[in-house]
Amino acid sequence: MINQAKEGNLQAAKIILDRLLPPRKDRPINFKLPCIKNAADALEASRLICHAVGNGEITPLEGESLSKIVEIQAKNIDLFNFGIRLEAIEKQMSQKGVMS
Repeated sequence: MINQAKEGNLQAAKIILDRLLPPRKDRPINFKLPCIKNAADALEASRLICHAVGNGEITPLEGESLSKIVEIQAKNIDLFNFGIRLEAIEKQMSQKGVMS
């Protein structure tokens, strides 16, 4: 393949270059997401993403990627809040002598 590329075979050169420097599959998205601290913030971020896709500011694929990030952050917030509530219940139960 290298010899063919050296002889001027552009297809061979392209194959070699694609292996050495593969085409980039993504790029940074120039889109500012709001700080997501609660469910309302996640909903607002999703609204902004939908609006940006609808206006052609970002592609649908970019919007999907951003939406997944928002979804993960929302799940992390839910998990954190669940942990706090669980700790509070356990503390309350131990103070009442329910837990051993």
